[in-house]
Amino acid sequence: MAAALHFVTNTLRMLSGLLIWAAHFGIVYIATALVCARGFQELKWFGVGVVAWMVAIATTLAVGGILVVLVPAWRDLYRRSSWSATPAFIDWMTVAFGALALLAIVWVTLPVMLVPIC
Repeated sequence: MAAALHFVTNTLRMLSGLLIWAAHFGIVYIATALVCARGFQELKWFGVGVVAWMVAIATTLAVGGILVVLVPAWRDLYRRSSWSATPAFIDWMTVAFGALALLAIVWVTLPVMLVPIC
């Protein structure tokens, strides 16, 4: 039972960047589609559109969530000199998937901020 739980937590740790990116992607596109479908694209708060606010908040939370997982894995990679292969593999996969997820979040966010919404 403990081995299965350890496997699940390590897998979730490695895939956390991709899971956060998927949640960010869904929030951005579903929120944008709902705003456009309901005709709320002209709503502004402090001169900034409601979609831009939602995307900015979702992006900030997603990047923060990824950094919470990525930074400790990055530190562990270079702090320990003698490792077995398994912890090093888990940390490398966490860092690699986290970096890819950060890039994907930027690519999802830029069009929403630069192109007219609807």
